[in-house]
Amino acid sequence: MFEWEKLGRIYNPHDFEDRPEWMFEFAQAPSTVIFDDFVRVYLGTRPKRDPNGQYVTYTSFIDLDRNNLFNIINIAKEPVLQ
Repeated sequence: MFEWEKLGRIYNPHDFEDRPEWMFEFAQAPSTVIFDDFVRVYLGTRPKRDPNGQYVTYTSFIDLDRNNLFNIINIAKEPVLQ
């Protein structure tokens, strides 16, 4: 049986002051693709609420060093879909 081992938070947009406006907060619904040298984590992220208090979610990604999954080696510059 699979046993989950919680290791802590790997990514939070608030940890990066130079993040783009569309990646203001949240890193939700992660899904991974494993490559030879890195692990790409696709996730949902959001800009600030609009004037009506509504959010739009954008698909983004971060790339993690396959040998050290706490080492972020790349963060998407633009949403995956626009």
